[in-house]
Amino acid sequence: MPSFYSSLDSFDKFFLFPPENRPVLAVISAAQLKEWKADQTKREIQTLEELVEGHRLSISQLQSTIAILKKDLPDIETSSDEPVG
Repeated sequence: MPSFYSSLDSFDKFFLFPPENRPVLAVISAAQLKEWKADQTKREIQTLEELVEGHRLSISQLQSTIAILKKDLPDIETSSDEPVG
């Protein structure tokens, strides 16, 4: 049996999705799109800057730990020369 296209076919698919999963289409002006893209970019830059700062703090803590270990190294080397037990 041949199938004919109906203009309602696409509309029927709209009701197959629950409201929270329904695709959304928004029509905005070019100026609004430009503003939205700028806002998205600013948020991304802020997130990346926060990541960089977090990594800086981690690096600082690691360098501090390395310095402590290097300071303690001579004590460890001299104490290993003594017999254990």
